[in-house]
Amino acid sequence: MKLQLQPTATLTYRKAEKTKITGLNVLKLLCAFFVVHAHVDCLYTDWVYCIVRIAVPIFFMISGYFLCDDSGVIQTGHIKKIIKHMIPVIIFVNLIYFLYSLIPEPYGHLCKLDQLSSPDTWVLLIYPGSSFFHPGWYLNAYIIALCVIALLVKLHCDKLLYVWIFIGLFINFAFGALAFTWLDNANATFLGIEYSKISLILNRNFYTIALPFIAMGLFVRRNQKHLARMAASKYMYVAVVLLLVAGVAEHMWQKSINPAVFSTHLFTPLAAMSLFLFALPRFKANRWQTAANYGQRYSASIYYWHLLVNYIILESLLQPLAPTFFSDWGAPICCILSLLLAMFIYHSKQKYKTIPSWMG
Repeated sequence: MKLQLQPTATLTYRKAEKTKITGLNVLKLLCAFFVVHAHVDCLYTDWVYCIVRIAVPIFFMISGYFLCDDSGVIQTGHIKKIIKHMIPVIIFVNLIYFLYSLIPEPYGHLCKLDQLSSPDTWVLLIYPGSSFFHPGWYLNAYIIALCVIALLVKLHCDKLLYVWIFIGLFINFAFGALAFTWLDNANATFLGIEYSKISLILNRNFYTIALPFIAMGLFVRRNQKHLARMAASKYMYVAVVLLLVAGVAEHMWQKSINPAVFSTHLFTPLAAMSLFLFALPRFKANRWQTAANYGQRYSASIYYWHLLVNYIILESLLQPLAPTFFSDWGAPICCILSLLLAMFIYHSKQKYKTIPSWMG
């Protein structure tokens, strides 16, 4: 059965529609596990580093895909609803990680009370959003990007987003995938500023990651009839494999030239788009419904809490018992533990209806 999407008439239907596209929900679960592998080391980290880095771009593409209905219309009311939901999430997640940072070692990290007086802490908390929860930049970038899109929609020039795909990615590449061509080492400076800080500002934000990839997802939604044949083609299997392998080769090549590890690779946009298109018409509900349900219910919680699982359970409790084993297999073990925690949070919310939705 081919993927068929009916025109979306209301915001209520849009929410129900998200549950019907099995492929994207399976992709969300896969990308949640990719994020864990990006932050937790294991035996095969170097070989999958470039592959797992496509997770956040794909998350943004999925968000962009559901930003409009099948007629291509973006409703600012829908954007406001998302922002209203995400702000408590950002506050709650950062609060939990801040409280965790106050726990003394070995069960916690160094106390950050002294950082509260530093302006940098509060600037980074807003942009890019990584003071206490460093993957939190994704949430802040998402909200800021939505605000920009809402403004463009009001000005009737949201198609400028397509132009920004190329501008934003060019900036990202200049300080990411191609940075090794003009940087001598990992401690290099640019205009007197440490590259590590420039990389954080220019590689993890709303204008070189969030907006370009949201726009790519939006483009797929608006042109899905023209892309359907290509997405369903058997050659997509070959395209996905070749692009992922090329990304691994690129990462190894970068490391051989420069020891600095960059988050952006030239093959990231192509690999993300190919995997996104590949997932749309595949993963039939009768075979993949369980994985799709897991992706729909648990992917967000896995993203929010996998670092706590890694810090508290894996590093503090398990690794001292068998250091080599839990270091070699840290990422897959953290995936399983994070999934179990996400399931506990979800079913607790179902049982106790008073728990706010943004807590999981």
